[in-house]
Amino acid sequence: MMTDHDPKIWGLRLPENWHITDVHEGQPLTLTGIYFVLGWRVAVYANLNAPWDGPVGLQIDVRDEEGIGSAIESDGITVDVLRSIPLGEARKVIADISKQVRERAGKPRLPELPRRLETPHHYAVVAQAYIQAVEAGRKNPILYLSDLWGISKNTMAARIKKAREMGLLSGEEGKTADRLTDKAREILNGVNPDEPPY
Repeated sequence: MMTDHDPKIWGLRLPENWHITDVHEGQPLTLTGIYFVLGWRVAVYANLNAPWDGPVGLQIDVRDEEGIGSAIESDGITVDVLRSIPLGEARKVIADISKQVRERAGKPRLPELPRRLETPHHYAVVAQAYIQAVEAGRKNPILYLSDLWGISKNTMAARIKKAREMGLLSGEEGKTADRLTDKAREILNGVNPDEPPY
């Protein structure tokens, strides 16, 4: 028997047959959707703290006479049952609820930056935020950061490109940058890498 927490506590509106079934530190953690597919009960689980918006688990079981009859007839769970699980619909619900939870919990706070970036430090801050978004598993870190900073995606992409050109980001050529350079770390720590250390 799953615990069902009232989503109104967090100002959430859930579709029918979706429930908050686990809480961590006062915030919703596990979202569970229940579907009935070809006589089987399917529970779709999502971790609302995961860096992706999709299911983390499924539980398929028999809950009534119809399900028992279906299980006997098919000799258990079949490929047809698995294909009939509405995962596309579930992903949409999970993405929507995850977004609501993030918005209510507050977005991460990023350092204030001027409208026009001018110093290597400004670009090092952008590079650091980008790497943190990549490491958190954000599917589109440029879009994510543009939303958080309230700027266009094109402006954010240009800033990331410039940070890479300045030698603040590194990674495999033609792929997403995946680490800060020593130069970026020195700038963030208040050391000017272009000046002699005296």
